[in-house]
Amino acid sequence: MTYEFFPISPRMKRKREAVRDRVIVYDVENAAIATEESKRCGSMLPYMKHAKVIRAMLEKRECRVYDDEMLVCSKGREFCGNSPNPFWPIGFSSLRGVANGSWTLRDDGYYHNPDDAICHMAISKEDYDEYLKIADYWKDKQPSTHIDPVLPDGYKEICRVGGSPCGPSMPVIMGPAGHLTPGYNNLVTKGWGNVLHEAQDWLDAHYNNLMGADTDKYMFYTSVVDICEGMISLANHYANACDSKAQELERLAGSEAGSETSIGTGIGAGDTPVGAAAGMTLQERAAELRGMADDLRWISTRTPRHFRDACQMVLLYIQLIFIENITDIGSCGRFDQYTWPFLKSDLENGYITLEQAQEIVDCFFLKINELYGGSEGPIAQIAGVGNTYMHTTIGGVDPKTGEDASNPVTYMVMAALGRMKLHDPTISLRINKNTPEAVWDCAIRVNKMVGGLPLFQNDEEIIPGLQRELGFTLEDARDYAIIGCQEITGSGNDYACCNGVIPPNVNLHYSVLLDMAINNGINPYNGEQSNIHTGYLYDMKSIDEVKDAWYKLADYTLKGVLSVNNLAEYVIQQYTPFTSLSVFIDGCMESGYDCTWGGAKYNEYGGTATGLATVADSLTAIRYMCFDHNYCTTRELYNAVMANWEGYEELRARIVREVPHF
Repeated sequence: MTYEFFPISPRMKRKREAVRDRVIVYDVENAAIATEESKRCGSMLPYMKHAKVIRAMLEKRECRVYDDEMLVCSKGREFCGNSPNPFWPIGFSSLRGVANGSWTLRDDGYYHNPDDAICHMAISKEDYDEYLKIADYWKDKQPSTHIDPVLPDGYKEICRVGGSPCGPSMPVIMGPAGHLTPGYNNLVTKGWGNVLHEAQDWLDAHYNNLMGADTDKYMFYTSVVDICEGMISLANHYANACDSKAQELERLAGSEAGSETSIGTGIGAGDTPVGAAAGMTLQERAAELRGMADDLRWISTRTPRHFRDACQMVLLYIQLIFIENITDIGSCGRFDQYTWPFLKSDLENGYITLEQAQEIVDCFFLKINELYGGSEGPIAQIAGVGNTYMHTTIGGVDPKTGEDASNPVTYMVMAALGRMKLHDPTISLRINKNTPEAVWDCAIRVNKMVGGLPLFQNDEEIIPGLQRELGFTLEDARDYAIIGCQEITGSGNDYACCNGVIPPNVNLHYSVLLDMAINNGINPYNGEQSNIHTGYLYDMKSIDEVKDAWYKLADYTLKGVLSVNNLAEYVIQQYTPFTSLSVFIDGCMESGYDCTWGGAKYNEYGGTATGLATVADSLTAIRYMCFDHNYCTTRELYNAVMANWEGYEELRARIVREVPHF
């Protein structure tokens, strides 16, 4: 059986082209709101102040509805725009180009980055001038400013020596903590209203009665109320915007010319079109907008009724994550699993067709793509333009039964990826021994269309691995999801800091450390000496001595970055708790503790071991050439490495040709 793709609707074609051709316009709306609220809160406890600021950004931001949209959400004021949170130094980093002159002010009143840049960005002169005032206010209020004065000397050594991405000019805390999968299933089965009542009930029960650890829980539940109230306001603001757009179309339809008009204008930065989608009359588009408004008001306090409002609810939650700038979480979770019950009900009740559902899925993933905030230079080249890191997992098994859980949404996600040739968000297909042949056929077909997607994740290996290595229950292990690059996490129950609490500062360049280990702890790239002296390769008598030298240096350096990571974790707990994530992560609402405070059911930490394959290849080459076969001396190999192989080309060619390597 071959899955047949539905044709792409005209409006999704237009929307896809608009996303592809976007100019990412920065604005300071969120920053201005955050600054005003931060000043209003004064010296309030940082934990609670953080939630107040997020609530203000949700309640006071302008909500726009663009033509061709069936679902709404936006990171910035303009289409595909970016309105960063000033709390994080990384948010406005691209605007350095305005200050250094690489961005130019043009006749349209906007600073633009160079035309030959692979990602086009802009900011109005008015917004940039306002940003300068805002940036000055936040200089001593960002998380890193609280840790920089108390950094241990060991961190300074790591920066100086160069065994990790850490650098003396980089903020220690550049962005938020954690790479995890939010509790999307809890979101659609509980909703904001129920969580709000749950938090308020606790506060009411502890009125004038806070004992012991209740003070910690008081801060948590108070923050939960703020976040929930903010999200309820956001959904209603969007509902009002939909109604306003519908009213405008109804007025046009009431005129003689408008009553015969069926139009579909394009979408551009700063444009707020009023037309209907192609093939729809103004009245039909107005009715659709009224339905969208009804959905938004419903999900503001209740759980979804249908497939479309379930997708809408998830999008608004993701918008919250982006507004708070905790985008390193990197996951849309098991999208086909938590949305399928709603589509199944809609299909059974004749509320929707599969083709209509496919258009909703198309719109959902285009909206995710719109949330890309722009980047320049090496980051844009390495990570790719449009990369939101919102990894989406489909397929796999049912957590309770272990049976294959593929469903029609599984196919629709792959179809959206293939038909619209999307490379973001990254899609992982979970496979197992019972994966239907039709799923394989669809996945391979899409892989040919877009090149490398979906990725394939093997349930047969990953599920027992999660049980064995992380202590997951069988049911939780069966429910895993992939995040970011390709890290494995639990679904809505796991505070998974796969890249440390403060990425990327927990990363180590292990291959650089090997170069240092055979050079007495001196980095040959910059000449800096570590406090650890390991000796020189030419004095080492066995491969075990080489390994021991590397282990010694790697252990020392890893402990150094972990020490800073642990210190940063305390700062994050106090200044930037993740209430927005904790509301739907298993364990947090039950315990009254934020996920950054250990409230989640599972907690796991890790770092990026950059260059381990290179270390393995290098150790193999040293053993093979110097100790197993004596093809060269350790002095000769040391000299070749220190010379970067200049003058030793024959030796290098022999190593490449003969030595087994990854």
